[in-house]
Amino acid sequence: MAMDMAYVRKAMDTVAGANYERKDLSAVITLVDGPPRPLLQAIQPGKAKGKTHYWNEVGLVAPTGSTGYYPEGGKPTADNNVPNQLSNHVMRVGKTAAVTDSMAAVWTGAGSYRLADGEMERLFQEAIDLQTELKTTEVLNEVEYIFINGDTANNSASVDQCDGLVKVINAGNGAVVSAQTDGTALEESLVRDLAKQIADNKPAMYPDLLLVTPGQREVVNTWRPQIITSQTSNLKAGYSVDTYDTGFFTVTVKTENWLPAGTMLLVNSKMLSRADLIPLGAETLARVGTSLERMVTTETTLEYRMLKSFGKITGLAV
Repeated sequence: MAMDMAYVRKAMDTVAGANYERKDLSAVITLVDGPPRPLLQAIQPGKAKGKTHYWNEVGLVAPTGSTGYYPEGGKPTADNNVPNQLSNHVMRVGKTAAVTDSMAAVWTGAGSYRLADGEMERLFQEAIDLQTELKTTEVLNEVEYIFINGDTANNSASVDQCDGLVKVINAGNGAVVSAQTDGTALEESLVRDLAKQIADNKPAMYPDLLLVTPGQREVVNTWRPQIITSQTSNLKAGYSVDTYDTGFFTVTVKTENWLPAGTMLLVNSKMLSRADLIPLGAETLARVGTSLERMVTTETTLEYRMLKSFGKITGLAV
């Protein structure tokens, strides 16, 4: 990962052995894992008010050319628009950042040289801050993964999940599902056909995000206009399709590394929110052993609305 990312942090030289021979360490620590989280970056924050989060949707009476008729001197029909109540489980996700006394001693170079007043405390704080940032990143990755793949049927004493997009985007919820034969090659027509079916649903809003696997992104990048140039130098090779016009609406293309292989999602990010019962936060725990611990936790769930504006393709080869 590039050295200018937020996850690169300063590290201290350490000591090893009875004679405190200093190791020759790099001046930075680089986090080697941590793919982007396009879903969490796209959706809005919200609030949950219970261990099960509820919300309502209501639709319109479809026009037929006669449903709005009323006779002269009469009154229009009093149609009933019955709300539909939806819900999702509020999950608990957390990690504990810990710095043992031994780690702190190594971090601060104890026994090898004398530190200025206050420097020991500052370096110890840096150590726990680094561990907290690592664990916070892991929690965010876990939330992103569950918002994509979560299934409340998996909930147990050791697993706590809400329903994610792969599960909730289904025909039973009003979304459009294009189930291909396993191993179907990804072609542009599949996405255009899915977009057409979503448009046929007549949603109030259209999808704005196309979530793809890395393999699918490689194919989507070939869906580009032919560009003719007479330049013979300073040419830029390669191409990347960052937005795609389906013919019915335009979506931003994002690589979602935790999508199941063979699955592609058309998502209306404005109809999604991260509903927090307890927002993501860090809390220092009481010291009961030879380590300092800071707990990173959140209780949250995925709220989804207007699923008729969502779509899913399954069975793809990539």
